[in-house]
Amino acid sequence: MEKNDKRYGIITAFHVIEHLTNPRDVLSDLSHLLEKNGEIIVEVPNSDDALLTLYENKGFQNFTYWSEHLFLFSSKAIVNMVEQAGLKSNWVKHIQRYPLSNHLY
Repeated sequence: MEKNDKRYGIITAFHVIEHLTNPRDVLSDLSHLLEKNGEIIVEVPNSDDALLTLYENKGFQNFTYWSEHLFLFSSKAIVNMVEQAGLKSNWVKHIQRYPLSNHLY
């Protein structure tokens, strides 16, 4: 990353880091751009999505674009990577974007 003296209170990465070849290094670089007590908000698809793991829903498997992602993250994996990047994970939240009923046919 280019040297930058600017600091930010919040940096967001919504559905970005799973497409990067080195997401941990990018998060580490971004951490140096934070103000004291600043936050990085990261959103990634959940590799433990219930439609894939619990229900093994083939319609959802065919619907998702997993092949476009270089990395898939479970809750544990994203927390580990964030901590390896020198950051602290405050919380992890699962949001089911597509209900099971959307994939029944």
